[in-house]
Amino acid sequence: MENSLANGAEISAENFKDFIARLHKGVRGEGVNDHCTANALFVVQCERHITGLDTDYTDNKCIHDHEESETYYSLESFIESFDEDSLSHYELDDYETPFLEMTEREQWDCLEQVTQLSVTGFDVTWEYVNCHFTKEAAERFIERKRHDYGNMRVYVDSQYWAWEFKEIVDALLDGKLVYKGQ
Repeated sequence: MENSLANGAEISAENFKDFIARLHKGVRGEGVNDHCTANALFVVQCERHITGLDTDYTDNKCIHDHEESETYYSLESFIESFDEDSLSHYELDDYETPFLEMTEREQWDCLEQVTQLSVTGFDVTWEYVNCHFTKEAAERFIERKRHDYGNMRVYVDSQYWAWEFKEIVDALLDGKLVYKGQ
């Protein structure tokens, strides 16, 4: 797949044929069963967290450490960040029950009392990054750019009512639009 359009190669008769095969797989072929639409467009999305929500309105809680400028999106990830001195750093060892022996609810209540921490609610949204004709191209983009965007996924959107897109894809797959060398 080195000489593939999905990898940014210049178009040639060989990689155009590969592109058409991948397009067919995702739009009309066996890949359709994976995403349940025959007019697929493969959208790359990145995960974003909206923080600061009132915990009365969400079950998702996060912990923000103001001194470390670090946010933990689960109690587990916060606890995993502990080292030998962490408990005393957060003054969590001042309670009758050791922090790691508390119930989850007690741990959240305890963390809400620590001045250098904020416990708030959060929500997860998925933002549009870009889109591709084939799943393979979307996945290659994610491999190349994960360091810029963080957690990403491929979302399949239907282009059924996008008549220009649909006509061009159909023309490609039906052989009406073909590669013509120089």
